Amino acid sequence: MNPHAVADQVAFFDAMLGGATRAEAHAGHSEHHFSVAGHSVRLTIAGRGFANKLPTALGHLSRPSGGTPALTIHAWDDASTGTFLPRLLSRYLSFVQMHCFDYLGPRNEMMDFHGDRIRAVMHLEPVIVSLLDPVRSVALYWTRDVEQIPIWDWGTPLRIILNEWAKLHGLFLAHSGAVGLAEGGVIFAGKSGSGKSTSALACLQDGGLLYAGDDYSLLDAKGTPYVHSLYSSAKLKGLTDFERFSHLLPFVANKDRIGEQKALIFLNDALPKKITSGFPLRAILIPRISGRAETTLEPSTPIAALKALAPSTLLQLPGDGRGTMTNLSALVRRIPAYTLNAGTQMRGISQRVESLLKDLCGIA
Repeated sequence: MNPHAVADQVAFFDAMLGGATRAEAHAGHSEHHFSVAGHSVRLTIAGRGFANKLPTALGHLSRPSGGTPALTIHAWDDASTGTFLPRLLSRYLSFVQMHCFDYLGPRNEMMDFHGDRIRAVMHLEPVIVSLLDPVRSVALYWTRDVEQIPIWDWGTPLRIILNEWAKLHGLFLAHSGAVGLAEGGVIFAGKSGSGKSTSALACLQDGGLLYAGDDYSLLDAKGTPYVHSLYSSAKLKGLTDFERFSHLLPFVANKDRIGEQKALIFLNDALPKKITSGFPLRAILIPRISGRAETTLEPSTPIAALKALAPSTLLQLPGDGRGTMTNLSALVRRIPAYTLNAGTQMRGISQRVESLLKDLCGIA
């Protein structure tokens, strides 16, 4: 590890941390505590800009404060706190934004400062900087104006930071939904539009299935594979979804933008008894919209499961993906995969998945 590069990475992180400290001192701050995969996470928010939005999708993981957190995250923006980053930092970030092809990696890694010592990722339009110091277990999340954060980010907040941190603990994020019983559950794998969200929500309408996620699952492939819930958010899209899940419409967070974007729902508010913190992973389901009324299941292959899981997972998260690919490859060899031919009758999806899980878990 180049000592000069390490020094630069730490200096950049410390300069950004100074911005967080000033914002918290100037605008006040609130603290939120969560248990993520059994690890305590403290989120410190400067001012009120992020306070009403950032913690919502994580609310089902809330825990009392106490003890030393495994991770502390500082979140702030300039506009709502009335503060600004040091001028040199602000100019540098503007320069990187203008010359992103020269200064950002293929997954928006900040090439000047992203490395083994500090993880540094910069989202463009709007600019969002996500930093993690694994040694100090401290992370930073900054943007200029909280009001410019897109709605999808409220549904899966801090995922860049949480993914980088999770990898330090033998965990990894996968682009998948998850439902199950206390004894075991499934993940839905596939590209956007394949039916993951619809299948996951359909499983909550009848029976005893619980919800652990819609877009991302936090997986532990060590020992018995396990799914940890990270976000309680869900999305509806188009008139068909709105008709199928009309009981969820009162809980839509972005009612004024439904015509322009997917409807975002926080299920911890809508169906709190249906949310779980996780379960052992028993199967991988690859949804396919069949167009028929009945839902059917048929055995699939490890290769098909990997093709359903890997591309979107690797595309949406920073890093070279080698570790995640290794974990996914090992996972699909250990967990059976099935094609879920999702029918138009929503109750049939829930019944079919619950029946499969009872068989796999040995439940009479």
